[in-house]
Amino acid sequence: MKSKSKIWLVVVSLLYLLFFNCSMDLGIDPVKPPPQPETTVFPHVEYKMLPPAGKLPYPHHDPEFTELQYLELNRTLWIINNFAQYQGSGTKESLYFHDGLDIVLENGTKIFAVDSGYVRYIFDGGPSYTTVVIEDANTSDYAWMYTHVYYLNVKVGDFVSQGTHIADVNFDGLGHIHFGRAFLAEDGAWDNMYDWHYVQPDDYFIYTDNQAPVIEQPFYYFVNNSDEQFHRANPTLISGDVDIVIGMRERGEYAHSKDSQFGDRLCVSRIEYEISGDSIETIHKKSFDFGKIILKARPEVGFQDYERVSTVFKYYETIHPDGPPNWDKVISYYVITNCDGSGEFGQIDPVAKNFCWRTNETNPPGERRFPNGTYTIKVTAYDFKGNFATAWEKVVVEN
Repeated sequence: MKSKSKIWLVVVSLLYLLFFNCSMDLGIDPVKPPPQPETTVFPHVEYKMLPPAGKLPYPHHDPEFTELQYLELNRTLWIINNFAQYQGSGTKESLYFHDGLDIVLENGTKIFAVDSGYVRYIFDGGPSYTTVVIEDANTSDYAWMYTHVYYLNVKVGDFVSQGTHIADVNFDGLGHIHFGRAFLAEDGAWDNMYDWHYVQPDDYFIYTDNQAPVIEQPFYYFVNNSDEQFHRANPTLISGDVDIVIGMRERGEYAHSKDSQFGDRLCVSRIEYEISGDSIETIHKKSFDFGKIILKARPEVGFQDYERVSTVFKYYETIHPDGPPNWDKVISYYVITNCDGSGEFGQIDPVAKNFCWRTNETNPPGERRFPNGTYTIKVTAYDFKGNFATAWEKVVVEN
């Protein structure tokens, strides 16, 4: 019996060794991870000319630029669309907030990483709509988005140093790069656009701007949360719950073509307003502050979201039924009363459309807060650099 047991033990041992040797020979290894594409670590890049401390280079700032080329880049900078700007293609359903900076550049212009980081995602939208997402090396969950680029020089997983050539501009139309700043939703993923939260990128860069925004007059007055407009007169008579709508645009040295002067249609940065009258203390309110807004797509509508856009802007064709003659010097119409007066409106809530000027409001004793009579509406619009414009007009409350 002992002899048979020894023989059986030897047979089992040989089978054990044979199995594992065969497994290795056949390449069967259940714990071996699948092969990963090799990542590239792009080396440190030296800029010949860097912007001042605390600012980043623009994405088309070639590290090899001389001082003259750097000055020319800043002189010819042209941003045709900016952050949170009113956008659409002619219907209410197509409206959306523009979520970055559109920097006009010729197709083929090289684009460089504005900061060091990791390539987290590349959306292949074809030659005109490819996007590269580069997460900051030092600020996790924040990234720069480069859209309308092609001929990529990087891939997902690569580490790129500031100044690394990542791609070239390519767009079928007016050549430009759509350039945005976003942070990631909690437990979100960079390969899911619905997890991206866009914020204003202006503070990272240098702008030359000595021109104040433009405020259009006369103002517009609508019945709250409707397209019913009070007849414009001098002065306009209003009553009940009122939306104040102001036409404005931002301009500046960077906001138009240096050759044709086309442009100057950007979104202002923040808005304040006052309501004053002989029988009331002046009421000062902060309206929209676009430095605090957070933009994100919703799965059910994407970025085309009239419900939220109409909280901030009046649909253009409500005021101009024939639409704009062209997109030069276009005015956007802000519903400045659709805010609680604090300027804090981060994630845009359509419920804010219920805010308005309640001209028939009463105080606890039951007295009218705004007795019938003449009032002055004063509006101040600021751009990102602090330039501002002020306009005012009279209106008559007749409840």
